[in-house]
Amino acid sequence: KPGEEIAIGTATDPYQPIERRMGVTRSLLEVLAEYSGYEIGIVTKSTLITRDIELLQRIAKQNRLMLHITITTPDTELARVLEPRAPRPDLRFATVRRLRAAGLWTGILCAPLLPGITDSGPALDRMAQLARQADASFFGAQPLFLKPCSKAIYLAFVEEHFPALRAE
Repeated sequence: KPGEEIAIGTATDPYQPIERRMGVTRSLLEVLAEYSGYEIGIVTKSTLITRDIELLQRIAKQNRLMLHITITTPDTELARVLEPRAPRPDLRFATVRRLRAAGLWTGILCAPLLPGITDSGPALDRMAQLARQADASFFGAQPLFLKPCSKAIYLAFVEEHFPALRAE
């Protein structure tokens, strides 16, 4: 119903690589462009969102649209370890600039904040400065949330890549 919120990309990125061929997210946006009065949020790491700028502009004219580009770290080498298949951080900052230049309300979500890896004051200050340089509409951060089913996998990842953080 108009006035209700629609969140896209909170469980999995709506711009998965297969989106280039299948266009499932685009087809959803085409439907949303026919309606008005909604609060719509999209969360993605993908630069593919820029493909849909004109459609997003149509949606934004008749709805409250908020775009979140997730950037975990501006450090390309660290990003390759943390998010090996995601676009480089500089490309995501450029995506924010493109979306903002198109008049879309777009911000940066620094998530997840990884204890001992990306959660330091200087790291967050750097992210905030880069968000400002990208003309982000907002900057936010979220801590790591581990479900019991993913805890062992994450801790094994930390053990492998960040052994200094190992729990003694």
